Amino acid sequence: MASSNHMGQLAIHRFYGLALLSLMFSAVASGENAVSLQWSSRHLLTKSIGGDFPFCKLSYTGAYPVMAGTRHCFMVRHVGCTTNTTCCAALQRNVHKISFSVGARCLKPVTSQVEINGRKWSSWSTVSTVDGEAGNGYKRYGNVRIRCPYLRHAIQCHHVSRHFHLHDNQGALRQHPAAVRHHDRNVQPPSNIARPVNTFFSSPENCSRTSSIIISNFTAALEAAGVSIRQPFTWNCTGNYEPGKSILPRLFVCGLYDVPANRTILEEALRNVTASWVAFVIGTPVVLGQKDRAECPVGLDGYAFEGALDSGINADPRCPYGSSIINCTERYAPFPPSPLPPLPPPSPVPVKTHNCSQATKNVPYYLDKIETYNTTDRSGQRLVAMCTTIQEMDCNDDSKCCGMDAAKVEVIMKPSCQDALRSITVNGKEIAYSRSFYTGFTALKFVKLLTLGDPTAMRLCWYASPGPCASPGGFCYNNRCQASIFSSDNKCCPTYML
Repeated sequence: MASSNHMGQLAIHRFYGLALLSLMFSAVASGENAVSLQWSSRHLLTKSIGGDFPFCKLSYTGAYPVMAGTRHCFMVRHVGCTTNTTCCAALQRNVHKISFSVGARCLKPVTSQVEINGRKWSSWSTVSTVDGEAGNGYKRYGNVRIRCPYLRHAIQCHHVSRHFHLHDNQGALRQHPAAVRHHDRNVQPPSNIARPVNTFFSSPENCSRTSSIIISNFTAALEAAGVSIRQPFTWNCTGNYEPGKSILPRLFVCGLYDVPANRTILEEALRNVTASWVAFVIGTPVVLGQKDRAECPVGLDGYAFEGALDSGINADPRCPYGSSIINCTERYAPFPPSPLPPLPPPSPVPVKTHNCSQATKNVPYYLDKIETYNTTDRSGQRLVAMCTTIQEMDCNDDSKCCGMDAAKVEVIMKPSCQDALRSITVNGKEIAYSRSFYTGFTALKFVKLLTLGDPTAMRLCWYASPGPCASPGGFCYNNRCQASIFSSDNKCCPTYML
């Protein structure tokens, strides 16, 4: 039976100020997630809030360690609210900010990163406050403009980590354990470092933790695939760095196992978890089934991570291979704000048939929106009725048109619809109509209204044959019905777009 010696190695090297970190090993998840940890399901909020405020609840989904510290996650759930209340309507339209209280020891830089839906969120801050004798922190996410439906089942994570700062003139890297901080730093690797910044494998603890996860996952994967292990996996770390001699800091994970009978199945599993080991090293683990890859935490700009299973130069070609690459060169901005709704089309400029005031303020009457319905004439021919109603309203007695009467109503129609017009009625009674013709439009007139009684609640209808003119938009000029109420002296003509 053929066997192969598979080896993993981790190397850090720098070219012209760019630090490259290559992780050359792979892994397969067993019954555990990407970092051999289970998500917990402790919910801080167990009751549906509902009502008028708020409409979403934030649940704590769990905490799990990563190489750089601890990752805490929350989930926003939509629980519904009373839609006619002010707060419900406002939050349904837009969520501007999410905030919650944290302990004073969890301020920046101890909290090093925030994610929303698996994406690093750069616009956030922590604010120090005082509550009695104990200091508390307040975590704020700014510029969060996400419509509420997109917040349903959203996952938010923040990291409490071992925070590393580059801060002296010689480019030395110093490690600061989690502690209270009252200021924050924007950490960028200096471009003039002449030696590698080695924080990943200089610590025996980090080497041991990383290697243990790799060995555990890969051993479980081989056993699940029915592959016999000939030599148990071992690990070794070195932090030496001499670029001229190609001596690099490395983590070795080595072992010996049989060639798998089904390479495809094993490689498929390798692709699923190689990224999880790389992510564990940089401190932002991938959670299988929730996102496919990790994001780069603050402070690792310019680094590149590669994880691969390497079987050696003379290895059997049937040996499986798997790899994953994460480049920390991208800086992620917040989600763009939700696009604004399109502006409504500009209101058409009213046409004028008389030299009169078209103002609709401080007049005693107005016209309701048009209603349409199907009907027939005396001979049973189908028609479409389009109706509006004169309504009364208050006005300032001192205004010039407040005392106007309602002698006539004009509806501006398309000249092409003259043949489709069949009749008009006032309060259900057919009356004679007249028309005036202008360049590009025609005025349909309801006249002698003063002889027909009180104009308040007077219902005016016109009837058209079925076809392109059998709707308000098809019948009226510019596809929008302009109608005016005229006074007897034609000095006041409040004009409405119905």
